[in-house]
Amino acid sequence: MPTLEEQEDFRAKLEEAGLFEVKRRIALKIYAGWKLSHAKHWVEMKEEAARSDEMVRQAEVDDETLRIAKEGNQIARTANKISWWAIGVAILAVVVATAAYFKGG
Repeated sequence: MPTLEEQEDFRAKLEEAGLFEVKRRIALKIYAGWKLSHAKHWVEMKEEAARSDEMVRQAEVDDETLRIAKEGNQIARTANKISWWAIGVAILAVVVATAAYFKGG
C-alpha cells in the first residue's frame, strides 16, 4: 500500500500530465498496480467534473435563452397593444371622415 505522500506525489504528476496524457498512459499500460487504479479514478473524477461543468454551463445558457424569450414575448405583447390602438385610431378616422363627408355634402 502506498503512503499518503506517495499518493499525493502521484496525484500531482497526474495533474501535471493532464487528462489526455493520463488516458494515453492508461491505454498504453504504463501504469500498473495502485498507480493504475489511482490513475483510472483520477480520470473518472476529471471527466465527472467536466460533465458537471458542462451541465452548469448548459443551465446558464438555458436561463439566458428563457430570459431572452420572455423579453421577446413582452415586446410582442407591447407591439400587439400598439397595433390595437392603431386599429382603433384608424376606425375613428374612418368615422370622422364619413361624418365630415355627409355633413359637408
